Amino acid sequence: MNEYYIYAYLDPRKPGNYSYDEYTFGFSPFYIGKGKKDRCFAHLKNYRNDNHKKVNKIKKIRLLGLEPIIIKVKENLSKEEANESEKDLIKKIRNKDSKILTNITAGGDGGDTFTGKKHSISTKILMSSSQKGKKRSDETKKKISAIRKNKTYEEIYGKEKAEQLKKAQSESRSGKNNAMFGKKGFLHPVFGQKRTHEQRKKMSDAQKIAKQKLKDKNNGIMPNPHIQSEAEKLKRSNTLKELWKIKKLTGSFKPKFALMLIKDFTT
Repeated sequence: MNEYYIYAYLDPRKPGNYSYDEYTFGFSPFYIGKGKKDRCFAHLKNYRNDNHKKVNKIKKIRLLGLEPIIIKVKENLSKEEANESEKDLIKKIRNKDSKILTNITAGGDGGDTFTGKKHSISTKILMSSSQKGKKRSDETKKKISAIRKNKTYEEIYGKEKAEQLKKAQSESRSGKNNAMFGKKGFLHPVFGQKRTHEQRKKMSDAQKIAKQKLKDKNNGIMPNPHIQSEAEKLKRSNTLKELWKIKKLTGSFKPKFALMLIKDFTT
């Protein structure tokens, strides 16, 4: 059965005469696809695992209270004919304007590239070349910031994706991956430096905000993060006594011994 068709997504913000050989559009095309039944509307319903460039374009259009214009370019095609027609249309548009489409592939492959499948070498090259040299404008950065402002990862990415991102960030900054790993006391790059009045004020304000957030989270009760077990208190006390003995005997802290004691205390 010839139940396949070729469809195009057009940008309502960009009217004009867009001609590509036998194909002509009244608005700028930004995505070409193929499918059957209601496939052409699927991109409006489910953003997960979809083409990020296309999704971002649709979101920008919708932020203005508009909707993408969807038209069927060719109908009553077999699957093979649809594959060839899709590739042909994408090629003709890109020959005239290489950056106008958000399609990741050259078409005819029957699916998006964000479903966990490995990208082919040609797809990787195409994805890389399409992004090279691109820089976000100040206006774009402001829009992104406004959309994400005061929102949690869960609100932006969804619970599952947010947990993955948080875990990845935590692992990338924990233990030996942390740039400050092992740099304590006199090994710290700012050891002995005095903070300015402005720096102290900023730190104080930030701590007040953090404390208030903790209070709000715990029904007005401020949790005490400094509560230690008796064993921890004893260990800390003994370490400080040893450091004081070293200072009393030598007139100053000996870095080698101090480091050994600090290391012993923190393990």
